[in-house]
Amino acid sequence: MSEPVSAHELSCPYCGARNERSEARCWLCRQPLSVEAAENQPILAEAVDARPQFALSSLLLVMTLICISLGLVAAAPGLIVPLVIIVIPALIRSVAASRAAGGQISVGGRIANFVVSLGIVVAIWMAGLVALFAAFMLICFGAISSQGGRGTEQAIVVFAVVGLIGAGVTMIWLYYVTWPRRKRR
Repeated sequence: MSEPVSAHELSCPYCGARNERSEARCWLCRQPLSVEAAENQPILAEAVDARPQFALSSLLLVMTLICISLGLVAAAPGLIVPLVIIVIPALIRSVAASRAAGGQISVGGRIANFVVSLGIVVAIWMAGLVALFAAFMLICFGAISSQGGRGTEQAIVVFAVVGLIGAGVTMIWLYYVTWPRRKRR
């Protein structure tokens, strides 16, 4: 709440800045000052386009995640691979979800975005592993049914490559489907 203007001060009719009565122009907006216009015109506030910006809380959350990850890797060096393939995509997805939501999101909302993104990334990796397992089961059944006939090794390699491509396509499709998008108005 602003304090009332004193007797030797004058509010600018355009921007509302306080000026000395002896000044001819406003120090802030450089518009001409007149005592009559200032006393008769209400002070109006203008809406400013406030775009979401990178906040200090986002930086602190990312730094906390990095520190926790480095601590886990120092304690168990084998965790670097799961951290890279799960946590980094979840972090990227949570940043995209925050941007898609527009406006300011609280720290709790950002943490919730990250936890949801982590769950989605884990579910996508599980779906990819299930697709890969199904493809390799088909390879095994194909190899058993052919009983070591001619060309079995080439068929197994082809099925393995097709299984890997199928699992990769499944994962990419799931990332695409679950990627956060801006809501249309």
